[in-house]
Amino acid sequence: MAHNGLAQTIRPAHTMFDGDTVFAVALGSREQARPDPAIAMHRLSMIGATAASTLARAIVKAVRQARSLHGIPAAQDSMNHKNQG
Repeated sequence: MAHNGLAQTIRPAHTMFDGDTVFAVALGSREQARPDPAIAMHRLSMIGATAASTLARAIVKAVRQARSLHGIPAAQDSMNHKNQG
């Protein structure tokens, strides 16, 4: 579900050749009784939505903080050019 954060911030996303992949790991600290399936699905949906939102915010932050490299302009350069013009 975190993968949806890509689609929230990158256009186009999920194309056949872009290689977008998200890895996540969670380790429970102890054994727990299995909750009711409806509660488990709700919890999983909430975690997935939070993961997507977190990934989307991380992408926006990364784009804003990126610097130009080897002649390839960064978004920040475009924003600075507009502010100076």
